[in-house]
Amino acid sequence: QSVGDVIRVKLSVWKSEKCDLSSLSSVSDGDSGKVLVEQVGELAFVKGDETVHPIIERLVSNLEQVGQRATFFVRDSCSELVPVPGNEFESDKVYSYMTQLSDNVKLALKQLARGELKSVQFDMELLGVQRAPQCEEFSPEQLIEYCERKKNEGNEFFKACRLGMAIKRYNDVVYARD
Repeated sequence: QSVGDVIRVKLSVWKSEKCDLSSLSSVSDGDSGKVLVEQVGELAFVKGDETVHPIIERLVSNLEQVGQRATFFVRDSCSELVPVPGNEFESDKVYSYMTQLSDNVKLALKQLARGELKSVQFDMELLGVQRAPQCEEFSPEQLIEYCERKKNEGNEFFKACRLGMAIKRYNDVVYARD
């Protein structure tokens, strides 16, 4: 998998108020307080575009073959639950990069950060990877369209004060034929 590839996964998100889910081996859901937050039949996103939580990006990076599964546990002490700089924790702009996750999942992560939950569990299965086209394969017209699109995306990220993502897009334009 590379940045820019379209990743398709099946995702289940669980939460527990009672115990750390990662410490469970064969406890039934009723005993653990494990509650299903969301089950997504297919979640598709572009790797590296920050439209899903970094936890999901990291988990997907470990999946190499279609059908392969992985589980990731987030505990209340996870540093990734710290709010985005410049945003109040309760505001809607916290985790603004999680555009592909439901409000239920965002709420569970916020509850975890506030200490209202013990852990959140992400179960994922890789459904497919669509390789991103490489600039070397583009015709001159396609390259111009690609660069224009990346520049415009960079401008939008810049306006939203997401400078890291803006720089990534501008670099895509600068190094398009290297």
